[in-house]
Amino acid sequence: MRSKAVVFSLLVIYALIFIPPAYSQESRNDKIKHIPDIRDAQTRSLEEEIIVINLLNNLDLTRDQLEFIIRQAREIEGTRSQVYAEFSRYSSQMRAIGRKIKRQVEAKRVYPDKELVDACIQKIRRSNVLFFRLNGRIKEGIAAVEERLKDFQLVALDKYIPCIIPIVTDTFIGGVDGAMYLVPIFASARMIPAARYADEKYGYIAAKIEELQDNMPTCKKLYPDDIVREEISRAIDSVRQMDDVEFKLKVNSLAEELNRKIVLDEPELSRQERIQKYLLSRKSIPVLEKRLKNK
Repeated sequence: MRSKAVVFSLLVIYALIFIPPAYSQESRNDKIKHIPDIRDAQTRSLEEEIIVINLLNNLDLTRDQLEFIIRQAREIEGTRSQVYAEFSRYSSQMRAIGRKIKRQVEAKRVYPDKELVDACIQKIRRSNVLFFRLNGRIKEGIAAVEERLKDFQLVALDKYIPCIIPIVTDTFIGGVDGAMYLVPIFASARMIPAARYADEKYGYIAAKIEELQDNMPTCKKLYPDDIVREEISRAIDSVRQMDDVEFKLKVNSLAEELNRKIVLDEPELSRQERIQKYLLSRKSIPVLEKRLKNK
């Protein structure tokens, strides 16, 4: 029984290594969090550069900070290249082992051959060594950059909302200012007479959805129309039943609640993840170098 548990554990570890991370993240979501990306690689790359540039505009890094960040990013990329090169030397062997294990599992073998199990363990250990080597260097770089940033820069980094065309306000950097753009929809819906609203409700909502889509900042997208239509309809029905005092007291919170239900948000990133993604990634190095030349 113990051998069976060991084999099962190995197969789980093997699966975790080879299953794409995006799939494992998707399976945890009970709701669609993004729509298919139809942009080509060049367009995505250009937009990623603009996002980094917008962030750098807010951080206002000194020359010394830029040089330090570039050095960290280059060293991380060097470690990454070494690790990938070393892994590539035996990745074909790992795939061969995986195919053999797959055939035995498909044949309903409870216990794969011992030589396969031993080989799988060996390769997993080698992969883990490489993983921890790269992961450790990335963590060191993130901690070093975080320590070099000043308090106002850390605040700007934490508040930054990745966007191609940023909207800068007192409380938001890079993205839309909360959910206040929904308040006029509620206010105008309350002004429509009951009889007219009964006839024109869905036309009104359709027009508002189109208006939202046309004016939505580039860093935000709406859920599919059927979801948005249902949520707006429910919210408007609610505010139309309120008196003026109740509406004034609750309208802001209702707008924020509706915003969460109809606007697609990217997963929230921690400060450390933002440093890794926007300052220490391979694609950020040319942007940082160009910014340094202009200092």
